[in-house]
Amino acid sequence: MTTEDDKVRVMVVDDHPVWRDGVRTDLEAIRRIVEESPHIKVLVLSASAEEADVVEAVKVGASGYLLKSATAAELVDAVVRVRAGEPVFSPSLAALVLGEFRA
Repeated sequence: MTTEDDKVRVMVVDDHPVWRDGVRTDLEAIRRIVEESPHIKVLVLSASAEEADVVEAVKVGASGYLLKSATAAELVDAVVRVRAGEPVFSPSLAALVLGEFRA
């Protein structure tokens, strides 16, 4: 039996290049969501593997960052792991994030 607490709610936001200015808005939205509802976890799904984009998303409160090249199974796994409180990053980004925060 599934209870209300077992349900996973997901909001998908796209940062398509046509909406490049939206990235700034997305970062502000992440910051506000995390500040106002700290129990909500944010997983970014993006085409950008730019260090600045990844690091800024984490700094404003994202719990994870996956590239759009992720498979459906990787995305589902990431949602489950982020919900459990684990930070999740595409493998090619994990070292980048770790290095940035060690510096």
